[in-house]
Amino acid sequence: MKRTLIKPLHQFILLGVFTMGFLACAPKQAYVVTSTNSNQNISEEFGAVDADVLKIIDPYKSKLDAQMDEKIGEFTSTMDKEKPTSALTNFMADAMLDPARKMYPSLGIDAAMMNYGGVRLNSVPKGVVTVRMMYELMPFDNTLVIMTLDSIKMMRLLDRIADSKGWPISKGIYFEIVDGRAVNATINGEAIKSKNSWVIALPNYVAEGGDNCDFLVDAPQEQTAVFIRELLIDYVRDNKIINPALDKRIIVADEDK
Repeated sequence: MKRTLIKPLHQFILLGVFTMGFLACAPKQAYVVTSTNSNQNISEEFGAVDADVLKIIDPYKSKLDAQMDEKIGEFTSTMDKEKPTSALTNFMADAMLDPARKMYPSLGIDAAMMNYGGVRLNSVPKGVVTVRMMYELMPFDNTLVIMTLDSIKMMRLLDRIADSKGWPISKGIYFEIVDGRAVNATINGEAIKSKNSWVIALPNYVAEGGDNCDFLVDAPQEQTAVFIRELLIDYVRDNKIINPALDKRIIVADEDK
């Protein structure tokens, strides 16, 4: 970011020096410049325009509000976002996994996970769940990517999650964090090294190397046009009543001693 800002600054300085030199060498000419100033009261005029625009927009806004405020389910308790694992992060990953498995049954998806920063609310309240809430949880247009990882890349991904002190990971994944590394890691009860092909559902942001996951970019992957947000909505619609999953999928081993 700093390089992007500094470079144009140098360009403007050089342009200014060149312009000053050019003007210094140019023939002397005199120009007459005039200006006028006046104060314009625009509040009434623009208020009328705004009212007309609002009349045009209002039917569309009402329709959009009705769609966004659609009740799709219910949370039986408040869920908070915390590390290394929490009810809200568990919900996010499970809500990716189940719909992804239904959409792509032939791929044999083992698990799902997303980066911690992808969850944009710190808490969701007990009660009615609306489409709007799912947009607030996942406002980005991240799409689902299905990746096939060998055991080495799978462990690197879990180590990345451990180094970050925890991400949303789906049911069936378990590991402990020791000195910033993932140990005793299993997926669906199988040790990571027990097989060399793991099929993982991820947001395209992570699959494309975001959040320090550049080691994933050359792994086999299947891009989909499915928004992660739509998976969340489908999950709540399908299940209706969402009970928080309180299982500890990541344990910070040092804290339990």
